Amino acid sequence: ETELALLALLPRHYGGLGAKEALLNEVVTLSPEAATIARQKKVVCDLKFKDSNVVVEYDGATHGDAEARTTDSRRRDALRAEGYNVATLTNAQLQSPTEFQAIIVPASRKAGKRTRYLSECDMPRHRALRSQIAIMREDLEDRLCPFYLHGGAGDGGTEEVLAQSLVQLAQLLDGHRRAGDRGAEKSLRQHVHVVAYGQNA
Repeated sequence: ETELALLALLPRHYGGLGAKEALLNEVVTLSPEAATIARQKKVVCDLKFKDSNVVVEYDGATHGDAEARTTDSRRRDALRAEGYNVATLTNAQLQSPTEFQAIIVPASRKAGKRTRYLSECDMPRHRALRSQIAIMREDLEDRLCPFYLHGGAGDGGTEEVLAQSLVQLAQLLDGHRRAGDRGAEKSLRQHVHVVAYGQNA
């Protein structure tokens, strides 16, 4: 989910799709009927577009066992029973830039957001971002120990909160860059590096 968040939400200047108004881990309270399907009163959407009924659910590498697949299926069926438009993104699709865009961009547009496909000029930055994410994931626990927010190593919530923080920081940085505020941009760029790697640039 961290990789999904960074690739989908980071501004295009940093290699992401720049999907607008997409919320991570948004909680949806279910009706009694839908709660019966999900076997719980609330579900957490991996990615939900603000002010819409469009949701993207990510089937990561840890969703391969039968119990996880059953839980995922119940959650999606419950969301559909509530009128949500649910798209599913597998780990294999996430790893393919073409397939990744083919799911995220239409979902964004269904939600009324203006998200464009990456151009040939965008692709070098996108590939570089994917490489940076792969490196960051390899040693995430070791390098981010000082920044764990939910109780230490192995806590998946930490990784998700970190991703959201990085996205927000990068979006702020991009705004300062566009406004020509180089001092603020430099300060935020340093902050992004410290949050990501636990050390100064």
